[in-house]
Amino acid sequence: MNIEIHSRDIKVSPEEKEYALDHIELLSHHYDKILHIHLEVQIPKHLPLEIQVPGPKSFSVLKNLTLLVHVNGKMLKSQTSAWDFRIGVDQLVEKMDGQLIKQKEKTKNHKFKEHPLRKLV
Repeated sequence: MNIEIHSRDIKVSPEEKEYALDHIELLSHHYDKILHIHLEVQIPKHLPLEIQVPGPKSFSVLKNLTLLVHVNGKMLKSQTSAWDFRIGVDQLVEKMDGQLIKQKEKTKNHKFKEHPLRKLV
């Protein structure tokens, strides 16, 4: 499983990258056929770069986070916006976890159906 973290317009600290990697790796517990994971962090275009928000400096910029997970023949996508990077990562992993469980059930319950004309022969 290959994990990439890409950021635009904003610098992601090494601690935040490590946090994201640790939480994203947990997705493999529910679905073992993950090929590639891509996390993209960017600032929304419609908002100014700095907004005065009381609290720590890391909360002063709204971040759009997108998580793309490539599984066998499909690409699953989840998006969220958050003031804090860690909260955003937690939301993304929770959303993607649900999608992976649903994908696993689809592949698990897929049964071969015999063609109706084959019964006539």
